[in-house]
Amino acid sequence: MGVRNVVPIHDIVKPDIFEDKIELISTCEMSIDELKAFALVLKYAAVVMKKDGITKESIKKASVVFLGGDELIIDEEDEKCCASTFSLIIYHMNRLRKANNFLIITYAYIEEIVHHFWNIHDETEVKYKGLEIMKYLNPNVTIDTLKRWNINWK
Repeated sequence: MGVRNVVPIHDIVKPDIFEDKIELISTCEMSIDELKAFALVLKYAAVVMKKDGITKESIKKASVVFLGGDELIIDEEDEKCCASTFSLIIYHMNRLRKANNFLIITYAYIEEIVHHFWNIHDETEVKYKGLEIMKYLNPNVTIDTLKRWNINWK
């Protein structure tokens, strides 16, 4: 199984808990700053996961896709395969970049990491757990900051 139109990206340092748990795929050019931000998100997510008692053995693998357009095309390369299952975290980079705010992009990274690795579906719970991670990156960010950013509160 593979994604079409993959663009090579620089490798990032992943905390041990994420080694062999996250595969990075991109269909667009990623800046060094965007990748560094994602690496920092993983670093501080790992800190909070440890505090929360989450272990490497307890988390599911995920493919993280930095999507350049509006469509993700998956090719099944194994002709014998009749079914597949996998977990995807997709970041629509063209949409995120329109925010023109590095902290908003970073927070978007955090939210989807929280959804997947904490297995939290409730958006409000995700916001608070995400804020806990974000405080390591910028202690001045508050819930009011997130509301000013018009972060989705469904």
